[in-house]
Amino acid sequence: MTTIAVSEGMMASDGQATKGYMALPGNFKKIHKPDEATEYWEANGIKIIAFGVCGQAHSVEFIKEYLRKGIDYKSRVEHADELDFEAVLITEMHDVFAWDVYANKEKRGEQQFLVPCNTPYATGSGGRIALAAMCVGQNAAKSVKTAIKLDVMSGGDVDVFEFPPKPEVRSVRPEHLIIKDPKDEKAAAKPETTPSEASAQPANEPIVVEPV
Repeated sequence: MTTIAVSEGMMASDGQATKGYMALPGNFKKIHKPDEATEYWEANGIKIIAFGVCGQAHSVEFIKEYLRKGIDYKSRVEHADELDFEAVLITEMHDVFAWDVYANKEKRGEQQFLVPCNTPYATGSGGRIALAAMCVGQNAAKSVKTAIKLDVMSGGDVDVFEFPPKPEVRSVRPEHLIIKDPKDEKAAAKPETTPSEASAQPANEPIVVEPV
């Protein structure tokens, strides 16, 4: 499990990964940033500069794939019944979004939603502990340390992402990083028939059987 916490200008996470009831050795990276040269992440038309994730480890690549395409409130993840994660998205304007995708078979099947969040915000197995710590004055990094002390499912080192200054003007996706829908490309490649070409084409003539 995990602790992800966001306070003013900062996001922090623990580094513990588990398999069943066993804590795995080493630290697991839970805060991710795009490669500015090859990636542009977007949510609700705003550039995403980082995300923290709790849930299944293999969800990370799914999250990156969808952020590269760009998501909004109407976005639906394919095979969501096989996923279980919450991603905390940080925009370049310092907005915070929680993106949850999980299977809830006991109720109504898969659940997917993207919602804006106020800070302080925390999630994961140690989220309540971290949120309480931030409400009494700790920042995100210190609150994760507090959660690690009290939450048996959080541990390892604390990873910290400090928000860069807000840009004066919102970023626009670079043209070379625009991901086109294959369906649109096929439609654009298909030549259209003009009225003159249509009239020039021979009409189907009726078949006439001559008597013998």
